Amino acid sequence: MIYADHNFYIGEYRGTIVAEQFTFERLALRASEKLDHFTMGRINPSNITDDVRRAVCAMADILYLAEKGLREVKISHRNQTMAIPSPM
Repeated sequence: MIYADHNFYIGEYRGTIVAEQFTFERLALRASEKLDHFTMGRINPSNITDDVRRAVCAMADILYLAEKGLREVKISHRNQTMAIPSPM
């Protein structure tokens, strides 16, 4: 199950990295599956919160950049920076 659609990505999340809807949906599916794994299946599919949708959008951005060959993604949040190596 995909937890965020392209309309949420563009509108609410204000994403700009993954422009094509088909590409976003492919990556959002992978991100949703990973999020399910990380949360041990605790996400209730009948009550998807915006926090879950935003997490999927952020993960889709990272997956997209990794596919494009970016070796490392740096994320800053609350004065902390985390480097995520590319899965390639």
